[in-house]
Amino acid sequence: MIAFIHGELTDSALDSVTVRVGGIGLRIVVPSNVIDEIGAVGDSVTLATRLLVRDDRLELFGFSSEQQAALFDQVQTVSGVGPRLALAILSTFAPEQFASVLEAEDLRQLTRVTGLGKRTASRLILELRGKLAPPTDAAAASDDTADALAALGYSAAEIARVLPHAEVKAASTVEERIAAALRRLGD
Repeated sequence: MIAFIHGELTDSALDSVTVRVGGIGLRIVVPSNVIDEIGAVGDSVTLATRLLVRDDRLELFGFSSEQQAALFDQVQTVSGVGPRLALAILSTFAPEQFASVLEAEDLRQLTRVTGLGKRTASRLILELRGKLAPPTDAAAASDDTADALAALGYSAAEIARVLPHAEVKAASTVEERIAAALRRLGD
C-alpha cells in the first residue's frame, strides 16, 4: 500500500492532480477542497494516499491529512458508499464538520452532497454516528493557529499549505505553531 507521496505538483485538474515522484508522474484523484489547498504547480506537496485496486484499473486517491484519508476509508464501510461518493462527502465537509453533521443527525446538510440521497444519508447517520473520532487537542490548536494566521492576512490556501508540515505539528504551544508556520510561509 502507498501511505503517502511527496513530490512536485506538475498539474491540477477538476478532480485530480499530477505529482512527479522520482521521475514518475502520478495522477492522484483528490477531493475538490484539496485542489484549492495544495498550492501552485511547481510547489512541493505531500498527500496521504489510498490505493484502490480494481479488475480493470488502479486508482490512487490523495488527501491533505491522514484524518481525511481515514474518513474516506470509514464512510466506504457503509453500504451504498463507494470511493466517488466518499470523495464527494470529503469535498463538501471537513472531517470535523462531517462528524458534527452526523451527531446532529442533519439530513438536510448531508443531502447537500452531490449524489447522496436521503436513504444513504440516513444509513450514514445510523452506522457512523458516535464512531468518528472527536477533534483532538492538536486539531483545536491547529484551528487556533489557522485563525491567528488568517487574522494576520494569510489566505486559506497558504494556511492549509503550512499547517501539515512536521515543524508546525511538532510545536507544543499555539505560539510555537504560529512561529513555525510563519517561518514556513517565509520560505
